[in-house]
Amino acid sequence: KKRWFVVERGMLQYYVSESDRLTGKQALGALILTGATVRRPSSDKKGKYKATCFRVDLDLAEQITSSAGDEHGVLDSTLRPGKAKWLLAAKSEKEMLAWMDTIHFWSRTGTGSPAVLLTVAEVEAVRASAAREAQAEAVSASARAA
Repeated sequence: KKRWFVVERGMLQYYVSESDRLTGKQALGALILTGATVRRPSSDKKGKYKATCFRVDLDLAEQITSSAGDEHGVLDSTLRPGKAKWLLAAKSEKEMLAWMDTIHFWSRTGTGSPAVLLTVAEVEAVRASAAREAQAEAVSASARAA
């Protein structure tokens, strides 16, 4: 699906469109970039965005503990978070490289650093995004095992 992404204060937020962002609508999701890895995909698949595609990998447990709001970073015991990946495409190769540099910069900020700057609403958005991804990964893992 096509989405509009923005990085602010170490957090990647995504919206349905740029106009949603500009009119102040709530982001569909938010991810803290601390500890993220960013790279070009290793697949040889051809496609419309092959030249401008990049991959972001995140540890969902890190998302939840970074936004937990306490010094211990306690995980919700009902979640079984794992790894998640996002494939993103930019409009040009130059824009793709800028995105990759920005994500790489924020990935090295240190565990929990961006969370200190987040509002309560942003922390809840990150935790909700991570929980949704963890649940989707659990369903996917169950389907693969069956």
